[in-house]
Amino acid sequence: MFEKFSKSVVRGVHEAVREAHLAQSKQVTEEHLVYGLFHHPDAWIPRMLGHRITRDDVRRTFGRAHRNGGISATEIASLRQLGIDVGPLVADLEWRRDDDREPSPPARRRRFSKPHLPFDDSAKLALEGALAEARQRGDRKIDDRHLLLAILRRGGLAAGVLAEHDITYQSMQHHRG
Repeated sequence: MFEKFSKSVVRGVHEAVREAHLAQSKQVTEEHLVYGLFHHPDAWIPRMLGHRITRDDVRRTFGRAHRNGGISATEIASLRQLGIDVGPLVADLEWRRDDDREPSPPARRRRFSKPHLPFDDSAKLALEGALAEARQRGDRKIDDRHLLLAILRRGGLAAGVLAEHDITYQSMQHHRG
């Protein structure tokens, strides 16, 4: 499947793997793919957004969502509109997460190579969705826009985090790569 990806997407996926290694994650996630989309200032997404949103901005928004039990501010606002008070829910999720957290082993330095990290289900679905987005548009190559649209279409935490920066499926559909 990777032969259909543009060079920019391949670089972004490599950057996502690097991000996962730096975070000492056991898997490459959709969150790491989002960081990969912002891998370089000349990448399509930062250019298309006029460089007004950076990877660090997105990283801070993900951090805030993780502190809220994995719920983005966009999702919190939607739940509040439905009359659901998320405060106790977030506190309970934080308490449970702290209890379930195992101490992480010290990072082992490898001299020549890093261990292979698998892609989790959300990342796999995003990559498959990028292929579907390209096919739907009649494009031969999968570019950054297709991956972004796939992440946004799926919904979930990554889409909620991006929505906090006014990056939604509807707003990005008609931008060209």
